[in-house]
Amino acid sequence: PWCALQDEDAGIREEAANALANLGEKAASAVPALEAALQDEDAEVRKSAARALGCLGEHAAPAVPALIRAALQDKVSAVCIEAEDSLARWEPVGLGRIGAPAVPALAAALQDEDAEVRKRAALALGQLGKHAA
Repeated sequence: PWCALQDEDAGIREEAANALANLGEKAASAVPALEAALQDEDAEVRKSAARALGCLGEHAAPAVPALIRAALQDKVSAVCIEAEDSLARWEPVGLGRIGAPAVPALAAALQDEDAEVRKRAALALGQLGKHAA
């Protein structure tokens, strides 16, 4: 039903993700399509998908590992920032509220070849505290 996220036109894919963000939790069934859009070739689409997932609140929990990968590994800093912001929207206690779903992706990121990715993963695991155990 979220076929616009797969349109050949990147602008349409971006607008579809933006529309889903505006729907908020009413768009909960779009989580798999938005998660897939985090891998889109277009950075604006990836950024909009990350924002939309953040607007879905805890309904987006299945996409947490993909959001973490986007936050840590996307080559476009605007996408990383939007993914981090989406994860932060689920506070009040930061990544600790996400808890266990975040650990595998963060632990894998500790082995990344990029030192900045490793550093950010270690910091995020530190934020998880007891939830990382």
